[in-house]
Amino acid sequence: MKQKGFTLTELLIVVAIMSILLTIAGLSYSRMMSTYRLETQVRQLYADLMNARVQAMQKNRIYFVTVAAASYSVIEDRNDSGVNDSGDNVVWTRQLTYPSSNWTGKTATLNSKGLVSPEGPPDNMIKFEPSGVSAALDCINLGITRISLGKYDGSSCVAK
Repeated sequence: MKQKGFTLTELLIVVAIMSILLTIAGLSYSRMMSTYRLETQVRQLYADLMNARVQAMQKNRIYFVTVAAASYSVIEDRNDSGVNDSGDNVVWTRQLTYPSSNWTGKTATLNSKGLVSPEGPPDNMIKFEPSGVSAALDCINLGITRISLGKYDGSSCVAK
């Protein structure tokens, strides 16, 4: 009996193999998207810090970058008091997908010369450590004259 076609067993084996491969692909995609979101968040915060620095120098005003649990804000010192108070203007606020593991509730000050004053060591680093997500960029170093992206190695933010 020579019939052309596939047996039911062959079709079931192919369907099972395809299901396994699709499951693996779905898990890899999910992990890749989490990594992408974390790196995008770190790069966006870095860009906003750099923009706040430029604005501070251009307008000759102090700017504050305050990190909350699920967001961060860039604030302009409109009343020239030198402190973040009710007379200041929130320039922009962005949501955080992953909260900072060490900087929630803290503020970096960028003076009119573009110099950064974090709240002091060891708080010169903003790090994000979401469980199960490993990214090439997951922290930002806040030096007095330099802001840099990096990878947290367990004790410090290694610049990339």
